[in-house]
Amino acid sequence: MTRRRADGLIILSLGSVIFILFGWLLAGNTTKSMNDFKAPYYGAKCLLQKCDPYDSTNLKRIYHAEEGERQTDSDIYRTIATTNVYFPPTLVLMLPFALLHYGPAHLIWMALISVSFIAASVVMWDASSS
Repeated sequence: MTRRRADGLIILSLGSVIFILFGWLLAGNTTKSMNDFKAPYYGAKCLLQKCDPYDSTNLKRIYHAEEGERQTDSDIYRTIATTNVYFPPTLVLMLPFALLHYGPAHLIWMALISVSFIAASVVMWDASSS
């Protein structure tokens, strides 16, 4: 391994650690994290219960059954979480996550995103160092 390639690997490793730590700190800092995950998650849960995932009334019913009525949630937050704007294949992708409770499902989702981002970084590093 050349010196430049080794330096690139060190920078890539350091960047990956910073990326994971920064994401962990930001996700743990707010109760409103992963709001964009909730819409397809609750849409897939709705699909599992044989209801229309594009009907916001059904999504609100499932959202309130899972999350409860929290006063800390603003109207816009509830609207984003209960409006499914994603294409139907997204629901198929989310079905395995909908079988889990929200907590483990969103942690697995964040882990998959992190691993995918770091894997793409490694591929780019490898391609550029050749």
